[in-house]
Amino acid sequence: MTTPPPPSDPPYQGPPPPQGPPPDHETRHREPQHPGQRYPWQRYQPYAGPIPYPGAPDPAPRQGGVVAAFAVAGAALFIVVNTLFGLFVFVTVANAADTADSYPVILGVAAAFSALAAFGGGAVLILLRKPVTKGLGLGLMIGWALVSICTAGFCTGINPNLYSAPPPHGAATENHTMVTENMVTENGAHP
Repeated sequence: MTTPPPPSDPPYQGPPPPQGPPPDHETRHREPQHPGQRYPWQRYQPYAGPIPYPGAPDPAPRQGGVVAAFAVAGAALFIVVNTLFGLFVFVTVANAADTADSYPVILGVAAAFSALAAFGGGAVLILLRKPVTKGLGLGLMIGWALVSICTAGFCTGINPNLYSAPPPHGAATENHTMVTENMVTENGAHP
């Protein structure tokens, strides 16, 4: 009598049954947790950047719109303040006792102050590194440039024609008198 050989490994009967509750539909088909992660059936998705490592902080939100809006506001602010400051300088020059000698100095100091306020104040505001202050600082600089370009430098004091000497106070009346003295009508009478 022969004895049968000992049984070898049992035949393969598939994967073992899952342990625990069966997975529901939502957990099997949930969306990726990171922008760069995708499933095999999502083949043609645009590249969304690298997958952040676990525990990485969220990226800072983009604030370009805030900076742009406050840049426009800063330019408008410079235009308004420059208008008031220019009116003050105009009145100061008009009321100066010795206008022919002092007005280039007054205009030069006003032009330097205007440029320093726009570019110095703008740089300080940009260095604060907040979106609102960065926009206002850029706006001050942009406002100075716009006013200089649109007014040919008259309102910011960079036009060289502002610093040429004005005619003396009585020159306009003397010139008018000379013209009327030289005009003679046909019958020899003055007009």
